[in-house]
Amino acid sequence: MWKLLFLTLDTLRGNLSMRRIALAYSANPTRPIQGMDMIRWVAMGHRFRWLDYKVRLVTDRRRGIDRLDRIHLTSADRMDWNECDAVKVCYQASIDLIPQGHPHLIARMCRVVDEEYPKRDDHRRDEMLRQQEKIRDLAAIVAFNDEVNAQRWRDRYGDKQQVLIVPTGCPETLPEEGSNPFPQDKRIVLFMGSLTAHRFPGALNGLARRLRAASPDIEVHFLGKNSLQHYAGESEPLDPSLLTIHEPVDEEKTWDYVRNAHVGIGLAPSEHSFESELSKIYYYLRGGLPVVTESSVPNTSVIRETGHGGVATYGDLDDLAHTTIAAMKRAPRDEAVMQHMIDKHSWRARAEVYDAALKARWACSAK
Repeated sequence: MWKLLFLTLDTLRGNLSMRRIALAYSANPTRPIQGMDMIRWVAMGHRFRWLDYKVRLVTDRRRGIDRLDRIHLTSADRMDWNECDAVKVCYQASIDLIPQGHPHLIARMCRVVDEEYPKRDDHRRDEMLRQQEKIRDLAAIVAFNDEVNAQRWRDRYGDKQQVLIVPTGCPETLPEEGSNPFPQDKRIVLFMGSLTAHRFPGALNGLARRLRAASPDIEVHFLGKNSLQHYAGESEPLDPSLLTIHEPVDEEKTWDYVRNAHVGIGLAPSEHSFESELSKIYYYLRGGLPVVTESSVPNTSVIRETGHGGVATYGDLDDLAHTTIAAMKRAPRDEAVMQHMIDKHSWRARAEVYDAALKARWACSAK
């Protein structure tokens, strides 16, 4: 009886000690979940739950949805932030969801904006600068995908906050395999994700033209959405006579594209490495797909550490085509590469970085 009583008390203590975290993101939640930003948001929620956190997703545009993939979803205007042990906001705009800050506030940044760069943020530069200043004033921890942007933050705002480097991750397990969405008699070069820089359509058209000239059995396929309306600049459209355009699909179905392609392409937004890492690189490699990207992408190191693909000189489409053809000699679905991505770059590994930082803060606060 006493053993049962102590077991019950220990269980209650465990439940009472479960930390509560809100993951705030200014976005339009959708079912099914589409797009890397939404995938990352929900994936981190699940990994925090695995780490014994009580998780709530928070947004300003809930649209009647109360759960995303079994995780509670709450409107920011109904949120009592004081009930949370920690709050994590995703991107600059989400800081405006937090009216008065929080003692254990994490702000995750994609790229740091200054008065001139990145150029594609010209139309919203003033707003992003204001939001960055608010993050400087309120956040305890600022997280970045890469050291390049972390240093840009330190140079501009000093070292008041703790800085974490937490790149994009990838899932530990993949869904069951579905059907092949590509022609069986073609070698497929896949560009997966949104068009987020005005050079992308022209570069993809140029790459497709060069690859077709090199070998008629090579096809370039685009899977994603056109998001160029959110970025400053002008561009040519994708040419459907040169490449095949697929409408966006949910996360589970994207893996059928990754598993059945021969090479995954990642284009750099510009010649500047601070523009942003490419999350698609982690997903390509998690599926064992050889990857080709450009030299100004900050996470080319993942390709080099796996040896599964190549890096072309930024802006040199001839080199990009040559590197893509060379990468086709590598076997897709490389099991060693897939296991490496699980071991080193999983969503769980990313959540553990945040967990360690928060636990260290709570330990200091308790002294």
